[in-house]
Amino acid sequence: MKRIKLEVGDIFEVSLPNKMYTYFQYVGDDSTLMNSNVIRVFEYQKEENEKLVFDNILKSKILYYTHCMVKIGATKYNIWKKIGNVSLEINYNPPFFREHGDSGVKKSYTWYVWQVNNQTVRIGELTNEYINYNRGGVFHPLDVKEWIETGKNRFYLPE
Repeated sequence: MKRIKLEVGDIFEVSLPNKMYTYFQYVGDDSTLMNSNVIRVFEYQKEENEKLVFDNILKSKILYYTHCMVKIGATKYNIWKKIGNVSLEINYNPPFFREHGDSGVKKSYTWYVWQVNNQTVRIGELTNEYINYNRGGVFHPLDVKEWIETGKNRFYLPE
C-alpha cells in the first residue's frame, strides 16, 4: 500500500462517472471528533483534458465540510489522489457541525453543535440558527465518494 503525507491545504482530485473531475481540500483535524480529518468539497468540476488551475477550484463554491479518513481513501481504496497543496486563506474560519444523539427517531431533541477543535454544545431541538451547520460524523471514504458523486448523503438525519 502506498503512503501519503497529509498536510493542511492538500488538494485531492476525485474522478466522477461522467469523465469529469472534482476536488476537495484537507483543512485539518478535529479533536472534537476523534481527531478525524476535515475536508471541504468544492462545486468546481473540470473535464479530463481541461487544464487544471488551482485558483478555479478555490474560488468555486464550497458545497460542504465533512469528516473522513483521507489517507485511507487515497491509499486503500484509491478513490482520490493528492494533486497539490494550497495554503488556507488568511481569514480561514473553521466550520461548524451539528449531530444528534438519537437513533431511529423522526425528530431529535438531543442535537449538539460545535466548531472544529472546540467543545460540543447541547442545543436540544434543532433550530433555524443551526440548521445550515455541516453534518457531523466521521464518514467512510466510500460514503464520501458517493456523496461527492450524487450530492446526497445516504445516511438518515432526523429533524
